[in-house]
Amino acid sequence: MRLALLTLALVAVPPLIAQEEKDVPWDAVAEIARRGDLVEHVDGVHGDAPIADVMQTPADDSGKWHFTLVTTKGCKACQQVLADFLDSPVLAAWVNVSEYKRSWAHWQVVDVADPTQAWRWKDFKPTAFPTLIVQPPFDASWGDPHTVVFLQTGRSDPKQLDSQLRKAIGLYATKMHPQHQAWHLKQGLAPRLAAGGFEQVSGPPPFDVPAPLPVPMQQPVYQTIPPQQPEASALGGGIWIQLLVLLMGSNVALKFLLPMFQKWQEGAKKTPSPLDDLVFGFVRKALEDRLKIQTPPGP
Repeated sequence: MRLALLTLALVAVPPLIAQEEKDVPWDAVAEIARRGDLVEHVDGVHGDAPIADVMQTPADDSGKWHFTLVTTKGCKACQQVLADFLDSPVLAAWVNVSEYKRSWAHWQVVDVADPTQAWRWKDFKPTAFPTLIVQPPFDASWGDPHTVVFLQTGRSDPKQLDSQLRKAIGLYATKMHPQHQAWHLKQGLAPRLAAGGFEQVSGPPPFDVPAPLPVPMQQPVYQTIPPQQPEASALGGGIWIQLLVLLMGSNVALKFLLPMFQKWQEGAKKTPSPLDDLVFGFVRKALEDRLKIQTPPGP
């Protein structure tokens, strides 16, 4: 159903217009605009799942990306970029300045000379303006929120900037998609963070300030954090279960595994416990039953 709505919106209305189709939700129209051509590949990177995931409307403020525009006094180009984000339907799909609840990203405008923002420039301070910095959400759903995914100095035409944002964020999403999926699995096992975020203000956000921004590079270096692995149980059951899964199809392996398990059980009897006896009995019976099934009767 959702795909049908996306296709209808793509055909029925130009994706970069401010007036949305009456029967198409506003978030679907904005998502289409962010994704561009539905069959487009970013720099030869195939697979639409990462693009679809990163371009969808965040569930709440904690999942919104962050756009920071660094300006300075007397900067005409800075005022032009501000006007672009305020007036351009193309950029409104990324940052909706007039309707914050419909914005895909948080939006901050920072004066480089503002003393309340000095914490930002410990390791990196822009020297040309305006400077646009794009970073992942603070909920870490797309990796380290301090990563600079996109950095641009100066002003680009809104359509050109839209294309540059799509390319940079799409490539980053493709690289970080395994971690994003692991994050979603973890959220299914733990309470979701309370919806939060901060409003579109030029001052500091109303929560603890993160570490300073890393030094930007021409090609952003993305931090890769492997998915967390489940801990093995105190009895080592996780290891034995993995062995059983791998070796269950081998009769020879089962004959070798059962004596090893019996020795392990004898060693554990030095510190007996009811839980140990229960686990040992269950695993031993499973091994013996499996061995009987795989061992044909004698002649």
